[in-house]
Amino acid sequence: WIFYRASDTRLLLATPLPLRTLYWLRATETFILTSWASVVLGVPALLALGAAYRRGASFYLAALVIFLFFVCLAAGSGILLTTIAGAAFKRLRTRTGVTVTILFLLGGFAATVAGTVVPSSADIFAILEPGMLNGKPASIKFIEGKFWLWPSHPYAAALFSHATPQAAGSGATRTALWFVPLGCLLCAALLGQRPFSQTLPVVAEGLLFAGREGARTVSGGLAAFPRLFR
Repeated sequence: WIFYRASDTRLLLATPLPLRTLYWLRATETFILTSWASVVLGVPALLALGAAYRRGASFYLAALVIFLFFVCLAAGSGILLTTIAGAAFKRLRTRTGVTVTILFLLGGFAATVAGTVVPSSADIFAILEPGMLNGKPASIKFIEGKFWLWPSHPYAAALFSHATPQAAGSGATRTALWFVPLGCLLCAALLGQRPFSQTLPVVAEGLLFAGREGARTVSGGLAAFPRLFR
């Protein structure tokens, strides 16, 4: 929402500030706002993991690097998806655009969960049947394989490998750990600016996402935020 409907967007558009600079400003704001929750939840988890396995300073340094790459993955993909969604839905009403985006994200999440987290009868049989995996390290590997498509899997596997003497993940996950976040940031930098530059004037000054004609205004002359999303 910061990308297109921040309170200072119209003011910044009226200044000589290039749209490219405004894009990087919004990207930086989005990076900060999407990272604070990861820091609040992730740092205590990393400290607890290191304390549980009695790891030294080298573990925390490696964990910090892994955590930063994970944050870059989330921020880069979020920025790119935001610009794509803005370009796709810039002609829709605010309420319709937000609703379609939420439904699309929920549908993708539900499909992912149904295909991995929710175990099938065959999965339960493989995990619990006596004489088979039955809770041993092989069972853990079996469960790990169910999550290998999740974006967080390479980072969880890397943290596990650094915290314990056991190997986790594969060559593909170790490669994805470093190159996928860099690829997301590169795509956001190269592919996100053009749709942002085309969408922002329509959204900020148009009659659709920015508000409809005759919309009730608040102090400063800005259109009031839709009641459903206040």
